[in-house]
Amino acid sequence: MGGLFKSLLGKGANTSPNPKIMIDLHLSEIKVGGLRFALGLHLMGMQNTPTKGSWKANQSNDGVLDLFYADDSASLAINFDEDLKRIRIERWGTQPSLQYVLQESLVLHSIIDELDALAFGNTQEIEDKNRLLVLKDNEALEKARAALPARKA
Repeated sequence: MGGLFKSLLGKGANTSPNPKIMIDLHLSEIKVGGLRFALGLHLMGMQNTPTKGSWKANQSNDGVLDLFYADDSASLAINFDEDLKRIRIERWGTQPSLQYVLQESLVLHSIIDELDALAFGNTQEIEDKNRLLVLKDNEALEKARAALPARKA
């Protein structure tokens, strides 16, 4: 988690010593810099969803993308591991509010949508070796989605 926001948000967003793993994707290939940039842009676009200032996106020095909800009850951290070829999304916070949990679900589904587009979009134009991520299991995104609460209509 980003150190700046850890110290600023004292209401419980980052007080859990062990995060809850929300999504854990194992990859064959990962281009961390490009993937972090693409997801960072996506998350910046979600900062005002559902209302202005609902989320704050931050890229910490260690390359983790942090996403903080306005009520400070919990946060998300997207970890990219080039050595393990993995993307892990963790929830930090011991008592997320109901509003947080509802909005988190929408954000996680949108992240899966974005990862799906990056992994499988333009299949005829982009070779696997040039993609930002290549999944070990082509069904991994749908398995991750199935583990999340219901999708927005």
